[in-house]
Amino acid sequence: MTAPIPTGRFPVQRALDGDFCLTDAIAELGTSTATDARAMPGLPPALLAANAWRLPFAPPPAIGAGDSGGPMLPTDDDARLLHAVETSALWRPPVAASVAGLTPPEALTWLHLAEHWIAVDAASDDHRYLNTACKLFGATWTRYSTDTAWRQPQLTTQAARVAYLLQQATQRLTDQLANRRHPTDEPQNRPWIGSRPAAGRRGGRVVVLHGHGSAGATRLLHLAGQHGVPIAHVFSFTPEHDPGPAAEESAYASAWYPPSTPTDLAAPQPEAVKTVEVRGWAATERALAEAGADVVVLVGMPIVPEHVLTTARIGFVNAHNGSLPGYRGMDAVAWALINAGPITCTLHIAATQVDAGAVLASADVPAAPAATLKDRVKQTQLQLLLHAAQHVTTTGTLPPAAPQPTGGARQFYRLHPHLKRILDRSPYTAIQGRPA
Repeated sequence: MTAPIPTGRFPVQRALDGDFCLTDAIAELGTSTATDARAMPGLPPALLAANAWRLPFAPPPAIGAGDSGGPMLPTDDDARLLHAVETSALWRPPVAASVAGLTPPEALTWLHLAEHWIAVDAASDDHRYLNTACKLFGATWTRYSTDTAWRQPQLTTQAARVAYLLQQATQRLTDQLANRRHPTDEPQNRPWIGSRPAAGRRGGRVVVLHGHGSAGATRLLHLAGQHGVPIAHVFSFTPEHDPGPAAEESAYASAWYPPSTPTDLAAPQPEAVKTVEVRGWAATERALAEAGADVVVLVGMPIVPEHVLTTARIGFVNAHNGSLPGYRGMDAVAWALINAGPITCTLHIAATQVDAGAVLASADVPAAPAATLKDRVKQTQLQLLLHAAQHVTTTGTLPPAAPQPTGGARQFYRLHPHLKRILDRSPYTAIQGRPA
């Protein structure tokens, strides 16, 4: 494997992440004569029909290369295709292995889709489409740059065009971030956490279920001890199948936050609460059923299957690091900064759909100072979870919940490393790296 290209915190790892350095790609592909991205309205429905997020996929009908005649706002087909592409296994590291079956004709189709979505991004400022265009170009680049059989004139021309358009889109987003400022005042809507539950009130049983090795769970248990919130059981979850070590090296392995000074705020776990290891969902379901939980508090967990969610009398609660329904999905803090939105943590009832459960409480987190943003977001999430646990142990119920709308909410996906490097060169951080 070739050595990664040093670019600050997120070096370009072509095979692992499907990543690229635009200056290198443009130098190799040559200068494009493109000036603007072309929107091809017929492309998303054709690629939906062709299942273009699976390899191999059926060739779509011929799509004209002409533009739409004006700005191209995203359609319902764009949104459906974006979700299908993003939630496929294509971007699971190592990406080079995930797209090993990609052929030059399929790659050419992906590059046309990338061009279309760059045009959608420019017209709508919905940078999810730019993010996925980076993934499509990066997957193609991992094959093109290592296989001479791919050096076909049509593919080379289109790859050069997309690289040039990505360079334009990169500069546009860089300029947008440079002109944005966020308030630094402490917000006033943090949930109140009392010191002790009221005496003589009949409460419920709270169980904590956390991902194995979660420092957040340790901090939550410490907070619960400080505030006199009883935790009946603690379960540490491990997936039944080990995903392997590759994801630990990937730029996709964790969400983007501004660089921070490492701190160890984890306090010793209270000895009164014994942690029980559970492996896989079947074992988790059995353990939770035997625990007789009224409410299960989730910390650092993946999406919980429906058959497990039925084991608690009242429900499962989770604290998301984004506002709901505005920022469902991954990398919510980074997406909020990209979109100049507030950073808001949300306490919600867990559901089988991503971040779709009813909202219980929320709390804003100022973007500055950047060096402490990650820890302040994590601490706010823990305070929200403690708020729910205290309410249950005091009253036997959850706080009043507000259902989320059933349709129209956007889902956000993992940031491509290229966008993470753009954020690292923004006013939100002092990290400097090699030009993208």
